[in-house]
Amino acid sequence: DELVGRLEFSFDGNVMSIDHTYAFKKGMGIGGTLVSAANDYAVNKGLKVQPVCSFANAWYQRNPQFKDLLEQKD
Repeated sequence: DELVGRLEFSFDGNVMSIDHTYAFKKGMGIGGTLVSAANDYAVNKGLKVQPVCSFANAWYQRNPQFKDLLEQKD
């Protein structure tokens, strides 16, 4: 029962922005687990994703199979 990370997100209509990803213990895959869980939520709810934080953006670059979920910037 230890807090090891946190993901902050917000919504604008059907777009979920991943604003900040925090991993309090480095090297354990916590950040990736958090972004993956947020991605699963977006898939299940039919949302688009805007990865605002650099960690989430890098996660989506490493997981191009989810590129159709990304909100296209004008």
